[in-house]
Amino acid sequence: MRIFSTLMLLLILSYSHIFSDQLKGVAITPSHYEWLFFTEEEIFKYGDNNPGLGSSTYSTPYFYEEMNKVPFIEFSFESVNRDDLPYLIKEPNQRWLVLTDNTGEFMYIYNDDFSTPLGSSRGFQDIFDTKMRIETGIIYSSSSSLTEGTTQYLASNLGDLELRRPWVEGVSGQGIGESVSIKGRRSNVAIQAFIVSNGFVSFENPSLYTRNSRLREIRIISENPFFDFTVELEDTPSLQIVNLPESTSEFEIIINDVYPGSQWQDTCVNFILPLVNF
Repeated sequence: MRIFSTLMLLLILSYSHIFSDQLKGVAITPSHYEWLFFTEEEIFKYGDNNPGLGSSTYSTPYFYEEMNKVPFIEFSFESVNRDDLPYLIKEPNQRWLVLTDNTGEFMYIYNDDFSTPLGSSRGFQDIFDTKMRIETGIIYSSSSSLTEGTTQYLASNLGDLELRRPWVEGVSGQGIGESVSIKGRRSNVAIQAFIVSNGFVSFENPSLYTRNSRLREIRIISENPFFDFTVELEDTPSLQIVNLPESTSEFEIIINDVYPGSQWQDTCVNFILPLVNF
């Protein structure tokens, strides 16, 4: 698997009502006193802490495009004074990579490959709290990992919310049978579920998603308490939540099957975020 800098052809597709249904009702916080609130077709900018109570300051349509299965939205607040806008939307012709689950409870938005998300449906603080909890409370390990030159695609990347930092298995073929272990540093860490963002996800080069392999069927095993079950994931980088039968402090994910890449066999996972109680 190699990453080349290429010019992307922006293919703007028709508006997706499926995607808009996922975003409907989601609110993100570009600052402590302003909100962006999504409806099926528009983004509203509010100037207070509760979009349900205050009046909209500005609104604009947003449009959906999917490039190599990677979801983006495009919008612009064209008719307003730029100085009145929060920095998150100050520039015209905004383009965001949006990762959300099918309920809108979780959402991470990006405008480049090498920064933490711009915001989330649970607010900026949640991003850093989640990252801190993962770094201090969860240990990732794997049966193998890929190294290309000085770049290592380690299991620890699964706890990193930046793009272009996936875990990639390191054996020949598509990695069937390779595994990731997720373990709490302390015995009181109770993992109840986890969020998966599948594949190699890039803002600048979304073709890396389909050119590499992605998880299709995974086997999930815990020894204490014991459970062993399989889950089939969708072929999307959007967030998929996998609930565990019981809370556990340690479990293993084994690759049973993959969606094959169009160019490379390497199987990639963007991130896996445990949902935990301490």
